[in-house]
Amino acid sequence: MEAGDPDGKLIIYRSRAEFVVSRRMSWASNDEMKDHLDRLVDHLVARPEMEEVELDAALGRPTIKLDMIFSITSANDAEHHARAVIGEAIREDAGLHDGLLPLAEESQAKSTQNAWAGLRTPWWYVRSFAVDELER
Repeated sequence: MEAGDPDGKLIIYRSRAEFVVSRRMSWASNDEMKDHLDRLVDHLVARPEMEEVELDAALGRPTIKLDMIFSITSANDAEHHARAVIGEAIREDAGLHDGLLPLAEESQAKSTQNAWAGLRTPWWYVRSFAVDELER
């Protein structure tokens, strides 16, 4: 067992992240950006450890706030887990991220779909990221 959780019980965390999302070719419409964000949330909600996912986005503006409540057994891995899960969801919908993962991991992260040679690739830039343990 990891330090901080000797019984192997699930620990509940809240992550709060703020991103700037942009791409080289402008969004054709707010619906196009909304579809990208909806697919990202669908991917996160489908994960078994997720208890709640809330995304706050003013369509047409680049700032996105993403809050998640999730449970895992390791206190040592909570922030990396949250960052990795978000990164996977971004890449699942042909996006890329910058500043989300450690440099070695970030440089190896590839989008799962080719998005017109990068012109339509949504780039997620981290502005802030925090993870806190919640009381039961």
